[in-house]
Amino acid sequence: MKNAILILLVAAAGAVSAGCATKPVATVESYTHTPYVPAAPIVDKVVLNKRFDQAWNELVENLAANFFAVDQIDKESRFISINASQDAGGIGRDRNWWLAYASCGESERRFAYDGREYSYAYPTLGADTYNTVYGDHVQFWAEVRPRVEAEIKMNIYLSPLDAGRTEMSVNARYKFTRYVDQDIYTYRNNGQYLFAQTVDDRSGSAITFTTRNAGQHPSDQTPPIMCYATGRFESAVIDLVQQPR
Repeated sequence: MKNAILILLVAAAGAVSAGCATKPVATVESYTHTPYVPAAPIVDKVVLNKRFDQAWNELVENLAANFFAVDQIDKESRFISINASQDAGGIGRDRNWWLAYASCGESERRFAYDGREYSYAYPTLGADTYNTVYGDHVQFWAEVRPRVEAEIKMNIYLSPLDAGRTEMSVNARYKFTRYVDQDIYTYRNNGQYLFAQTVDDRSGSAITFTTRNAGQHPSDQTPPIMCYATGRFESAVIDLVQQPR
């Protein structure tokens, strides 16, 4: 179900400087969020019909072949820690590569501004550029350029059950730091938008969640925006050992 938030911004007429008075403009902007709904529980534990040594060796070999970076490995403790990147798991290089592994749903902005209508749809956790408007005594137009730093790590544990079976469990931790940079323009009464300033977001906002537990997007939306693992990272790693030799 979509949660729509309607914000009505009405600019008051006033003088900014000589020859640059703002034009009284009624601006209506709506923000709609479509939540991500997991299709099914993520499989994070399987029993492999393989000896422990066989399962371990296949996993290590295939992790390297699929560009998953190994941070820590200890066969005696049966533990491996890895991280994902845009080269891993066969997803290819993409500016929004992390969206294969995690989602906070979809966002859409619609607004009518000075007689024209605009619409921007984009993944909430993505780095797609969109425009927005807001105002006080002066009307502003902002081009928003998100930057996302993705850190995706996974703990893998293999445990021998008997001579021919091994249990494998995985649990990933997803951390995203989202920065929102903006190029801001002012509205002038000749109908042109003039560049005013660039605002760089230096602090950002962090989102953290795991395979088993969702996380809350750091926004003030009601109900809150929740973020989930898609299960692709987990299944990609498990498939490395389940696939036939």
